[in-house]
Amino acid sequence: MQIEQYQRFYELEDKHWWFVGMRNIFYRFVNDIYRNKTDLKILDVGCGAGMIMKDLGKFGEVTGIDVEPAAMEFCHKRNIGKLCLGSGINLPFRSGVFDLVIAFNVVEHVQDDISFVKELDRVCKGGGRVILATSAFNFLWSQHDEINRHKRRYLKSGLQMILENRHLAVERITYTNCILFLPIFLAITLKKLLRRNGLSLINAYYSAPALINRFLLFILKIESLILIRFDFPYGVSLLCVGRKA
Repeated sequence: MQIEQYQRFYELEDKHWWFVGMRNIFYRFVNDIYRNKTDLKILDVGCGAGMIMKDLGKFGEVTGIDVEPAAMEFCHKRNIGKLCLGSGINLPFRSGVFDLVIAFNVVEHVQDDISFVKELDRVCKGGGRVILATSAFNFLWSQHDEINRHKRRYLKSGLQMILENRHLAVERITYTNCILFLPIFLAITLKKLLRRNGLSLINAYYSAPALINRFLLFILKIESLILIRFDFPYGVSLLCVGRKA
């Protein structure tokens, strides 16, 4: 991911509808599993600017690791101290250390996703969990993916196979950002047809008038409530919970 994107994320993570809404969905998944836990050892792989770390702090001690020094700087601005500069492909931790290992929109950036998940599995304790959030459906590929240096988008079956090959039992896997799937698909298709410059796409993705931003966030909040009981058959993103034997 480009360094300037960390600055953009830092500025938008606490107010932009996508960041706030998807983080809320992710948090609800974790809370549903660990509602009364406060002593977990958690690893946030690809911690970025640190908002996920702050959200999960109520469940225990959170360590963040990122390959980019800029991520460390922005985490420090949020007064997050337990950080490590390093790669998710070669995590500098002993095996079986963490109760929960998360990677929020990271695996799509990694060239060797199988080795990446293998490392997440290695540092996870027996009985612990690995939770991944990522991008879905290659036909949704756009200049947004290219600007953010994504390697691929995933089908539910493909992501599940990667986890199960590491003997991580998939407790739950579902598409997310389902309600907005059609308008996002149509917008991406129109952009491709018009052959617009990638910069206009990224600005459109991250910029929204306040009223529209609140409306889109409201939709994702509704979705988070539906996901308490039901899985979605399609969506712009994927969320998967795997448990180590």
